Amino acid sequence: SCSWKVSRALLTPSSSASRSSLEALVAECQDNLDAAGSYLDKRGIARATAEKFRLGVVPTDPSPELRPFIGRLAVPSYSRTGAESLRFKLMEGEGPKMLPLRTGDVTRIYWPHNLFEKTEVMAITEGEPDAWVAWQCGIPAVGVVGVNNWKKHHPRLFAGFSDVLVFGDNDEAGRKFAKTVVSDIPTARAVIVPAEGQDLNDYYLAQGGFNGGTEAVRDLGGL
Repeated sequence: SCSWKVSRALLTPSSSASRSSLEALVAECQDNLDAAGSYLDKRGIARATAEKFRLGVVPTDPSPELRPFIGRLAVPSYSRTGAESLRFKLMEGEGPKMLPLRTGDVTRIYWPHNLFEKTEVMAITEGEPDAWVAWQCGIPAVGVVGVNNWKKHHPRLFAGFSDVLVFGDNDEAGRKFAKTVVSDIPTARAVIVPAEGQDLNDYYLAQGGFNGGTEAVRDLGGL
């Protein structure tokens, strides 16, 4: 299992009040998860995976803080002490692909709670959906939200894992991201999806999704 030596201040909100407020918003969106059914099916994300990652949809008559995000997929991140961030993904139509709850929110590792799993293997993905896919395929994973958000303190999070898989998109940014992370973590290895322009979610779907995608992703990672 991993040895956790990173300050909690890097991973959690500044106060219990902040965590409680976030938790209430997450729960409100979770109650509306059914509204994401067609989107999740299209992306090959199982209901159990959506529930594990506490996904939801902002309802049509939400709390005031959620009104700018009506109809978007609510994507929280959790540490061991509770909810730490909340972002909103566009499922259809025009507009920014992802919006933060508050402008200027610190971008952290996505779902650092998974770093406490008792495993020698950990995946690092580009963003949230690829982390869902990796976990769904039996590979514990965290996400880096944006290829430029790999920070100098992040390698310490992975010191206790003997096999760190860095799933990179097959584009210039993804290959550069994987190369950077691998150079910072002695036990890491790059895993680039084969087809140009694809990310891990694309690859999972191209290999059959629920029918064959899991085996393909694990084979790609050498597991």
